[in-house]
Formats: sequence, C-alpha cells, structure tokens
Amino acid sequence: MEKQEKNQVEIENKEQPEKLSFDKMYFFDLNKMTKTMGKTTLLVILGVVLFNFMFSDIQWWAKALVGLGSFLLVAFVYYDVKYMLGMKKNPFQIFPERKIFRYYNEFEGNKEIDITKIKEIKVYSRPKPEEIFLLEIFLHNKKKEENVNVAGFTQNTIHELMNDIRQFNSDYIITTNRDPKNKEKK
Repeated sequence: MEKQEKNQVEIENKEQPEKLSFDKMYFFDLNKMTKTMGKTTLLVILGVVLFNFMFSDIQWWAKALVGLGSFLLVAFVYYDVKYMLGMKKNPFQIFPERKIFRYYNEFEGNKEIDITKIKEIKVYSRPKPEEIFLLEIFLHNKKKEENVNVAGFTQNTIHELMNDIRQFNSDYIITTNRDPKNKEKK
C-alpha cells in the first residue's frame, strides 16, 4: 500500500513542472551582442565620415541635411550602446517571492512588472532571420503597455523567460505581430 502511494506521489511530481523558487536572471547572448556592437561601430564610423562632408564645398542646405543625419545617427548609436551597457549591469530578473519581473529600459532605467497583473504579451519578430526583438506587455487595469526590448537575446532565452512568467500567471495570452488575427484588426 505504501509503495502505491509513493509511486502516485512520484507520478504527480513528474506531471507538474518545477516551480521557480529562486531569483533567476536572463543574460544577453554574447555572439548577438558582439554582432550588434559591430554594427554600432560601423554606424559611428559612417557618422564621422558624413560629418566630415559638412566641411567640404557643398551647398548650405546639403550641409544641413548631412548634419541632421549625423545627429540622428549619433543619437541612435548612443541609445544602442546605453541599452547594451545597461543590460550588462542589470539583466532581466524574476523574483518568485514577490512575483515581480524586472527589466532594463534604456530610457527609464530598471522597471518592474507585477507578473500576476499581466493580461497579454505580444511578441514582435522579424521573419528573416527569425528573431524576436520586442515584447509588448499589456497589464490589467492599465491603458498603456510596457515595451520590453529583447534584442540580443536568443529565442530559447525568451521562451524560457515566458515559461517562467507563466508559472506565476497562467491566464495571460500570447500573440505575435504576424498573426492573421492581428492583421484583420487593422
């Protein structure tokens, strides 16, 4: 009789996935981060070359356009580098005891989301190469969504993150930007 009860308990334990019982961190994929940094460096060099054209003999309006383009390029690179350095210092974390998901936002710093209040997660991805770059999180009783930049993470890491969130809130819906249902709404 005891043996049957023990077997039944073991079967029940196997059916239930192991609950997250510790603070978990999610890190960048080093290869993706290096590729992004290489692109960023290329953009900075391109910006410097464009800035040098401002001092050549071209029309004033062309100098103004080149100056504006260089300014926008430098701003783009600045926020890219700021995001990567911030993610290195502040990786994504889940705190199971408080049911909180903490992430880094390059504009606002560290932000926290109560996992139990998540209503929907919309996944934005590019078709070629298959890459997830943004999670849009909709919360109950909030009109504004939270945009979580996940560029630089592997798909496995993102799926692992979403599965860990599901352990604390199994009611949220996952949609993607490429769902046929979303195209009908527009």
